[in-house]
Amino acid sequence: MKPETRQTSVDQTTTVSPAMVRKAVTGAAVGNFVEWFDFAIYAYLATYIAANFFPSDNETTGLLFTFGAFAVAFVMRPIGGLFFGPLGDKIGRRRTLAIVVLATSTATFLMGLLPSYDALGVAAPLLLVLLRFVQAFAAGGEYGGGAIFIAEYAPRQRRGFFVSFLPASTFLAYLFAAVLITGLSTALTEQDMTSWGWRIPFLLAGPLGIAGLYIRSRLDETPEFRALEDAGSVTKTPLKETITKHWRPILQLIALVSCWVAAFYVAFAYMPALYHKLGYGDTESFVSMIVACMVPIITLPLLGTLSDRSGPRPIMLAASVGFAVSAYPLFMLINTGNLAAAYVAHGAIAFFVAALSSCIVMGTQLFETRVRYSGFAIGHNVSVAVFGGTAPMISTYLVSVTDDARSPSYYIVFTALVTLLGVLTVRNHLRRG
Repeated sequence: MKPETRQTSVDQTTTVSPAMVRKAVTGAAVGNFVEWFDFAIYAYLATYIAANFFPSDNETTGLLFTFGAFAVAFVMRPIGGLFFGPLGDKIGRRRTLAIVVLATSTATFLMGLLPSYDALGVAAPLLLVLLRFVQAFAAGGEYGGGAIFIAEYAPRQRRGFFVSFLPASTFLAYLFAAVLITGLSTALTEQDMTSWGWRIPFLLAGPLGIAGLYIRSRLDETPEFRALEDAGSVTKTPLKETITKHWRPILQLIALVSCWVAAFYVAFAYMPALYHKLGYGDTESFVSMIVACMVPIITLPLLGTLSDRSGPRPIMLAASVGFAVSAYPLFMLINTGNLAAAYVAHGAIAFFVAALSSCIVMGTQLFETRVRYSGFAIGHNVSVAVFGGTAPMISTYLVSVTDDARSPSYYIVFTALVTLLGVLTVRNHLRRG
């Protein structure tokens, strides 16, 4: 096979081959897949986790504690961003991403080994929350690092297309988790699933993490960071420089990400619990998750290409306005009792999430190279902690106090307006070339 000789420009001083760009995309996406598989199984298995670690006579109370542990751990996301972001700007993107995938998968694997409340008492949920803290802390360096890794390899005129594969890998992880858990719940009895079957996906995180670490350890550092190193321009105080000189784009990124992460966690973390409340079984719930996951996987590369042509701003404007207008009607469809209508509505919500996540390239371009990892990690993770990690718990609470299964849409509408305000403050060029 002849080696490829065509070169793709990255910046004024560095060129990389298309094969190297594909390798960078694969390395970032595989590690991201591992992280989001770990998060997906916790959300999908929430009812089983509640039964094992937060036993209660009231099912809603158990779920609130389970999603509370899900939300509280997100406090660690910004702290992880404050640690891994500056680390990525000091020692490089590649080594930081390798550390992140190892820590995330190890914490998830250990969750699968934890004794239940019946065996260990109150120490069991405390250890679960501790491992969630470790998982969330490590995740603070994952998503932004992966997006930056791809963006700094990709040609500027195609950054939207290539970076779109990162969120696509997120939905692929959720799809894989949904298929796996659907298979387990079909093959096993409810008693076996509650007793030990729920542990299998967590234990699978071990070999997946090893695979992700192996792939990332074989990647080269990004051309843009190497250029900084060669010029002696790597910042020695990335955190201080980012917070004092780049606070405005951090605030912009928090707003830009808010609806995306809120709707994502409602649609892909809370939705199985909502289906259960509406009287559907596990099979119907996970089929809906599979349908919803397929929509972004198919559309994200197309949306990424569109963002390269038009700039990401028009897409984000359309998606945030569309979400604000359609969230409530879509939740009405989910609540009609018609399963086909619920699948269509869930898929529509997933499309809006995909449209917002396709513009992640906008976040990578708000910051200059020397503080890009720090700025993105801080802004993105603050938004995830405030708007995303709390979404399943807020949704559960809204439904419990209103007795209206459409009420999670109110939260999505609110965050859509926050994102809209953020988009209006950002120009469209964003270092497009």
